[in-house]
Amino acid sequence: MKESEKYDDDRLLIGAYEDGKLLGAGFASFAESSDIKQAGIELNGLWVQPDHRNKGISLAILKDILKYYEKYHMKEIVIYNPRYAPSNTFYKKFGCHVKKTMTQLNGKLPVDIFYGNIGTLKGAL
Repeated sequence: MKESEKYDDDRLLIGAYEDGKLLGAGFASFAESSDIKQAGIELNGLWVQPDHRNKGISLAILKDILKYYEKYHMKEIVIYNPRYAPSNTFYKKFGCHVKKTMTQLNGKLPVDIFYGNIGTLKGAL
């Protein structure tokens, strides 16, 4: 059984707004068992408008995502992120580590696959 079926496919989309303008968004779902054997989520995306970065918006969105999934007692998080994206530093800063790398776009885009312990991540945020 897929984790999404086990937990009724509970996906999450969170937006950060100011005066009706979207400043950032985060997307999450249950991780597939091929990524995390049990009790895990996948951060499907985390994005902030370039002119609003470094203001704590990513942190606030990530905190809300982790808080939302607390009711399911999730233990781990997996994050797929392009190898050369500046956000790789963000994930490393908060205790996530690259477990493996894959390529997408016919081998043209290296993608780092980060894993992290949710309890450690929450403590670092």
